[in-house]
Amino acid sequence: MGDDYASYQDYSSSEASDEIASNVQPPESILKTLVDEFNRRAFNDMPSRLIYIPEMRIIERSQLFSILRPDKITLADIDAVPCPPYLTRSTEEWRAERVHDVVEELTKYAIFSHRWLPAGEPTFQDMTRDGKPIGLGYEKLMKFCEAAGTYGCVLAWSDTCCINKESSAELDEAIRSMFKWYRAAYICIAYLADSESVRDFTHDAWFTRGWTLQELLAPRRIKFYGKGWKPLGDGLARDTGASVLDERIMSAISRVTNIPEEELSGFEAGTDMVHMKMTWAANRQTTRQEDRAYSLLGIFDVSMAVAYGEGRKAWDRLMELLVRECHEWEVFAGAAAFCEVLAPAPDRYLAVTPAAAAVIRRDRYLEPWQRPGDRFFKLTKRGLKVRLLVVEVKQTRDCPEQCGWKSLHYCPIHVTCSTGSPGKGGSVFSPISLDANTADAGAIVYQQYGDYDEWGLGITNYLSVDDGHGGLEAGKGYVFVLLGRKELSGGKISNWKKIYTGKVFAAHCEKDLQKPLTTVWLESSWNSFSTAAR
Repeated sequence: MGDDYASYQDYSSSEASDEIASNVQPPESILKTLVDEFNRRAFNDMPSRLIYIPEMRIIERSQLFSILRPDKITLADIDAVPCPPYLTRSTEEWRAERVHDVVEELTKYAIFSHRWLPAGEPTFQDMTRDGKPIGLGYEKLMKFCEAAGTYGCVLAWSDTCCINKESSAELDEAIRSMFKWYRAAYICIAYLADSESVRDFTHDAWFTRGWTLQELLAPRRIKFYGKGWKPLGDGLARDTGASVLDERIMSAISRVTNIPEEELSGFEAGTDMVHMKMTWAANRQTTRQEDRAYSLLGIFDVSMAVAYGEGRKAWDRLMELLVRECHEWEVFAGAAAFCEVLAPAPDRYLAVTPAAAAVIRRDRYLEPWQRPGDRFFKLTKRGLKVRLLVVEVKQTRDCPEQCGWKSLHYCPIHVTCSTGSPGKGGSVFSPISLDANTADAGAIVYQQYGDYDEWGLGITNYLSVDDGHGGLEAGKGYVFVLLGRKELSGGKISNWKKIYTGKVFAAHCEKDLQKPLTTVWLESSWNSFSTAAR
């Protein structure tokens, strides 16, 4: 059924060999299972439209059965699948187990990853009208299909022509399913038009585009071609046993993308490690603003409706999804813009101090039961509801950097926080300098600091002691949210509010501490002060 299967060592059983015949069909029970598996894969795992390479025409998945004819598969096709030593290939048990592999081989397709040309890419309409398309875009498509054919694929998919973009429903399905389609492909052909060798990866625009991130991480196998369709290395294969990973290629990609090699070789989508995944997307660009969010749906394994024209709202909806699905504190480890609670773009996850970055790396690979902080935070109409370990701090009124800020007000650029003892024994944290907190908003930020009478550090990654208490350990660093509150009339005080900081900061703990957790609604700084009993 393919070069991979044909190359497998022939088994020595003469009885089994005699039974195999190219025109003998499997028993009806196995044939029915095979057809059912074919239909399941065609309608659930594969793209809605594909290129049928022998005729260079677009087909729908409903046509796959009549073209590939799974009902005509023979015993020879099934028995050609590699057999583990504990089974005999002629047994019913073996043949039933191999149905999935046989169907996957029959339906294997190549998928394309590339940068679009400024103009001239063949569209669905171009490929379905009379006469073949012409131009550089179609030439590139033909080269892709030729490369796909060398891997035994008669089916291929390209985002330029296999989506009818005039249908909003079809476009919606394609965007939400794209990660799955790249993962289900037999091989991904990646065309790096700016590269003649691995040394050129640093300057290749393929590594700067938003959509190519999932096209790099999703495929089980990926083969790179450079300028003039020159093969670049041996490619990458993830958990397939198909080939040895090309260490030179993987090392070069890791340096360019900052993606660890272990993630390049075995990436799994999900809402874990949000901070790290956001940093991978931070320096990538998309033509449409909405695609900054849509291109990450597969990376995080979440789904939401596609609505081009919504602009920034697409990102807000993605962040709401992540807060709902994620159970790790690092989803908050992105510097929010002034008057916002969550990071407004992936590049804000790069705005972390070295100390905070070290804390994030430390906590990243903990087992689920070991992960610190509140795991049940949620967005409400009142704000982001989260339990924090709040340690009150004092801010130095005189600027330690002598930048000219008047002593009547707190300097919003060079803020130094210090903690007194909540009982006895000295400070909880070493003095914290927020001198990376750039005051781009000028007088607005200045006014923000003048609005508060008390400050606190809302520790996000505290250790859970019991249901209502959290703990800190001496010698460790902890990421915090800077909080402020205001004294009100009648002896009352406002709720804690999140104060804008230009970066994510961490504090070094000087002594062990356990104290009750505080439920905080992180609200926009523009919201009016609400009251709480002191």
